[in-house]
Amino acid sequence: MPLFAVAIDTGPPPPPPPLAQVLVSACTEALAEGSCVLAGKVGEGQAVPAQAVVVWDDPDRQNVRIWVAFRRETSVDRVERTMRFGAADDPAERWRTVGLMIGTLVGRTVGPGAPGAAPAPTPEPGAPARPGRRPPEGRAPRGSRSAGGQARPAGRHHRPVWASAGALTGPGFDSGMWRWGGWLRGGYAFESVPLMFCGAVSYALRPEDEQGLAAHWVSVGGGGGVHASVPSVRLGLDARLEVVADRFGVSAADKATGAEESGSHWRPAARLGLDAWWPDGEIAAATLGTEGWASSGTTSVELRGVPVAQAIPLGFALLAGIRIALP
Repeated sequence: MPLFAVAIDTGPPPPPPPLAQVLVSACTEALAEGSCVLAGKVGEGQAVPAQAVVVWDDPDRQNVRIWVAFRRETSVDRVERTMRFGAADDPAERWRTVGLMIGTLVGRTVGPGAPGAAPAPTPEPGAPARPGRRPPEGRAPRGSRSAGGQARPAGRHHRPVWASAGALTGPGFDSGMWRWGGWLRGGYAFESVPLMFCGAVSYALRPEDEQGLAAHWVSVGGGGGVHASVPSVRLGLDARLEVVADRFGVSAADKATGAEESGSHWRPAARLGLDAWWPDGEIAAATLGTEGWASSGTTSVELRGVPVAQAIPLGFALLAGIRIALP
C-alpha cells in the first residue's frame, strides 16, 4: 500500500482529471517523503497524516484558499494560505502552484510516521480572500511572486538578469532632422525588493543636411531604478536614472570649396527613462520606452564662421526593441 502524506479535497466542482493529476503530482513533488492523493481515492481504513481543502472563491478561479490540517499526539494544527492569480494565467499552472503550496506546507510540518489521520478542515463561510500571504519562512513553492503579492505560476519564473536592444530616434540639434540609431541595455532586477541596476550603450547618427552638416552621438551610461508589474495584463514597467558619458561629434563640408572640418568632445549628462514590456515573465518580450536627458551645456556648431546649429542641453528619445530574460 502506498505511503500517503496528504489527502486533498478539491471541493465541488472537481477539476478535470488532467488538472487533478497536475495538482497531485505537484504536491508530491514538493514533499520530502510520501505522496499526495485525492481525498476520494484514499482506501478504507488507510491513515493519512494530513488533509487539505482547496476552495476557489470566484467562478473564474483566480482567488483560492487552502486549508491544511494535521494531527499531533494531543491536538490538531491547521494552516491557511490564500493565493491570487491573473486572468491570463494558464489553468494547469494555477493547479500546479496550488499543489506545490500544499506539499510545501505539509512537508515542513508533518514528519515521517506522524500518527493518525487529520480530520478535514472546515472552511469559514464568507471568509474574504487575503491575497499576497506568503508561505512559511517567506518562500513560495517553486514559483515567484510579483511586487503586488500575486502568485506567479511555475511556468513564468522571475528572471532577474535581462538584456534588451532596439532602435531610437529623437532631436539632436535645436532644429532640423532628428537623429536615428540603436541601443543595447542590460540589467539585474531584484525580486525581494522592486529595485534594479542597469547599464547601456547607444549610437545615433544625424545624416548630412543641405548645409553639409552631419553629427553623431555615442553614449555610455549606467544607474538604477525601480521595476513593477501588472499581472492582469502581463505588463512589466521600470523607471531608471542613469549617469551618462556622451561623445558628440560633428562634421561639416563646404560644398563650394570642398573643404571639410570635424570635431568631437565628451560631455557628462544625466538621463531619466521609462520602459514597458509585454508579455512580462516570458523569455522574450517587446519593449517600448522614452527617456529624457540633460547635458552639461549647449554646444554651438559653426560653418564658415557662421553658427548653423546648436546641440541642445535638454532632449528626449523614443525607443523600441526586444527584451530578453536570461536564464
